Amino acid sequence: MKIAILESIVMPAGHEVEFDRILVEEMKNQGHEPIFFVPEKYPFKLDYHAKIDYLSGGEAISYAGVSKLKKIYLSIVREKRRVAWFDSACEKAQKGLCDAIIVPTSSWRGMRSLRNSKLKNSPVPVLLMMHGIMPSDRKHFVEGVKSLKQYSNVHVAALGMQTEF
Repeated sequence: MKIAILESIVMPAGHEVEFDRILVEEMKNQGHEPIFFVPEKYPFKLDYHAKIDYLSGGEAISYAGVSKLKKIYLSIVREKRRVAWFDSACEKAQKGLCDAIIVPTSSWRGMRSLRNSKLKNSPVPVLLMMHGIMPSDRKHFVEGVKSLKQYSNVHVAALGMQTEF
């Protein structure tokens, strides 16, 4: 299977880089072909030895070194771009460029963007992976999952140690 990893978080280094590396290696071990779906000019920190397909909708956004006011503005821009990236990923799936899509570092905001995009009606399975949901985000997470329940190709996985959800 061709499995697209839709990555849009600009990562200086850290768990996202390592998590993507593990995903790529394990997909290859299982005989799958990983493909990255990323925004234009995406700044990879590691060569994953995987095909890269660029999404339309603008470049990825980093909050590094910005003021609180600029971060608010960039949050709005990022939300708009995320919907565009998801729309672009759906178009790629419709063209047969992948058999499944994984969003490895998603959040409740990602669920909201997905709900507002064409990707909610994806022709291939879409897996949103959540890492360590904060107790303060629990309400948003639960509402996001419920809002996507009707879309049969959308799946949510919560990775973490929470037992009270």
